[in-house]
Amino acid sequence: MKVLAVTLLALVAVSSARHIDLEDVIDLEVITAYGYHTKVGGPLAEKIRIAEEEAARNPSRIVGGSTASLGQFPYQAGLIAAMSGWNGVCGGSLLNSRRVLTAAHCWFDGQNQARSFTVVLGSVQLYSGGTRMTTSSVAMHGSWMPSLARNDIAMITLPSAVSTSNNLNFIALPSGNELNNQFAGATATASGFGLTRDGGSVSGALSHVNLPVITNAVCRSTFPVLVQSSNICTSGAGGRSTCSGDSGGPLVVNSGGRRILVGVTSFGHIDGCQRGHPAVFARVTSYISWINQRLGKLHILLTAVNMKVLAVTLLALVAVSSARNIDLEDVIDLEVITAYGYHTKVGGPLAEKIRIAEEEAALNPSRIVGGSTASLGQFPYQAGLIAAMPGWNGVCGGSLLNSRRVLTAAHCWFDGQNQARSFTVVLGSVQLYSGGTRLTTSSVAMHGSWMPSLVRNDIAMITLPSAVSTSNNLNFIALPSGNELNNQFAGATATASGFGLTRDGGSVSGALSHVNLPVITNAVCRSTFPVLVQSSNICTSGAGGRSTCNGDSGGPLVVNSGGRRILVGVTSFGHIDGCQRGHPAVFARVTSYISWINQRL
Repeated sequence: MKVLAVTLLALVAVSSARHIDLEDVIDLEVITAYGYHTKVGGPLAEKIRIAEEEAARNPSRIVGGSTASLGQFPYQAGLIAAMSGWNGVCGGSLLNSRRVLTAAHCWFDGQNQARSFTVVLGSVQLYSGGTRMTTSSVAMHGSWMPSLARNDIAMITLPSAVSTSNNLNFIALPSGNELNNQFAGATATASGFGLTRDGGSVSGALSHVNLPVITNAVCRSTFPVLVQSSNICTSGAGGRSTCSGDSGGPLVVNSGGRRILVGVTSFGHIDGCQRGHPAVFARVTSYISWINQRLGKLHILLTAVNMKVLAVTLLALVAVSSARNIDLEDVIDLEVITAYGYHTKVGGPLAEKIRIAEEEAALNPSRIVGGSTASLGQFPYQAGLIAAMPGWNGVCGGSLLNSRRVLTAAHCWFDGQNQARSFTVVLGSVQLYSGGTRLTTSSVAMHGSWMPSLVRNDIAMITLPSAVSTSNNLNFIALPSGNELNNQFAGATATASGFGLTRDGGSVSGALSHVNLPVITNAVCRSTFPVLVQSSNICTSGAGGRSTCNGDSGGPLVVNSGGRRILVGVTSFGHIDGCQRGHPAVFARVTSYISWINQRL
C-alpha cells in the first residue's frame, strides 16, 4: 500500500494531461465499494436471513455491536438488492415520503448491476416486519466512478408515499451554517444491518455505533488518492467502525438539537472493521444541490455558457484538475453531447418513431427515405437493442462478438439519468420491431469506470440468455489483433450502421441503415470536443452531412483490414446540434478496451 501511495502521488499531477488513468493502478481489492456485492453484499444477505430466523427462536443469539430498539433510528432503510439469482444487502436513509438516499455502489458496484431494491422501513430486521416496497427507480450520480469510489451516492424513488410513525420518519439534511461545517471532532452515529464484528458474525437486527469524525488529511494516510473533499471519514480506533453490509447507510450527528445526515456509508478497508482503519462516507454537504434537485426542491440553475468560452476555461483547468479537486463535469455543458441523458433526449422518443416507421414501411415500401438502407445479411453482426425503461422504451445498437456476447455503449444501459431494466436484443434482422432472433436479458456489465457526464469508458458487454446459431444473416464481427492493435486507423474509411435517424428533423427509415465515413485524427476531433475526446476514443468526420445519427448509439464502426471486417469503434456520442451539421462523431476505441473485452468473452 505504501509503494502504491507513492506511485499514485507521483502520477496524480500529470494524469489528466498524460492520459494516465489512476484506476489502472489502484488496488481495487483494498476498497470494499468496487465489486461490493460479490465481496460483501451477496455472501452477507443469506447470513442475515439465517441470523434473523435463529434470533427469533433464541434471542440470546444476538452478539457484538449495539443493537437498536424499534424507533431508535426511524430514518434507517434496509435494502435487499436483487441480482441475477441472488441478493445483496445495503442500507439507506429516508429523506421524505418518496425518497431514500443510498450509495451508488449498492445499485451498480462496477461488477454487478442490481435489478431492483426491496426497501425495508420502520423495522429493526431486514427480512421481516416494517413497511416493505420494491422499486427499480434508482438515480445514481452521473459521475459515479466505481473503481475510484467517487461520487458514491444514489437516490431511490419509492413506488408510493410512506406514512410516518414513531418507527418510521425522515432524517433532516444539513442547512445554513451546517453546510460549511466539516464536522471534524464531532461524534457521529452510524447504523446498519451489516456485520457486528470481523469474521462473519451478524446480529440478526439493526445495529449502531458512535464514531469520532476525523479530518480528511488523517483519513488520506490510509486512502491517499481515494479520499476527496467530497468524502467525510470516521476513526476506526478501538476496533469500532462501520462494517461489511452497512454500505449506503446513514452517518448522523446532532446539530442544534436535531439529528442531521452528514454521510452515506461508502467504503472501508478490505482488511475488516476491527483493524483500526477509518471508514469513508460520501459527504452529504458536498452533494446537497444534487440531493435537493431529486427531492423536487428549488435550485439555482447555472447560466448557459457559450461552448467556445467553456472550451477555453476547460483547457486552462485540465492540467490541475486532479491536484486541485476541480471536477471537470461541474463545468461541462451536458446538453451539448448526446450520451448524457441519452434515453430521455434520443432513445425514448425514437423508439416509437421506429415502430411506426416499420409498420408504415411494410404497408408502403417507398416510404423509406434518407441514408442507405441495408440488405438482409449485409451486416450480420449488427444487433438492435430495445431498452426497457419504466413505462417506455429506448433504442440502441450493438455488435455480436460470439454466440453469447454483444458489445454496446454503457450509456445505452445507464445514461447518467435513466437506468434500463432489460434489453431486447434483435439479431439477424434489418428491422428492430419484427423478424430475426430476439432475446431479452438484464445481464449487462458496464465498464467499471464509466463516467456519463464526461462520456469516458462508454462501453458495456451484454450476455445473452442462450447461445445463438450463425447463418447468412447472423454472424460475428472480428476484433482487432496483432499489428491492428497499434493502428490508429486515421484516414481509413469505416462503416457505421444502425436503426437510428437517417437525417436531422426526426426522419427514420423503418430499416437498418449504414454510412461510410472517413476516420479522422483525435487532434482534429478535439477542436469540436476539446475535453471529452480521449486517446480511448476514435472519431469520424461529419463532412458533407454524413455521420452516425440519433439512435445509432452502441452500434458498430467497422473497417476492412487484411481482407476481413474488424470492429474498431462503438458509437458513443455526437453533437446535440444534429448529424448533418458537419460535426465529428465519437466512438469508444475498441483497441483501447481489447483486454477488458477479451476478459468478458
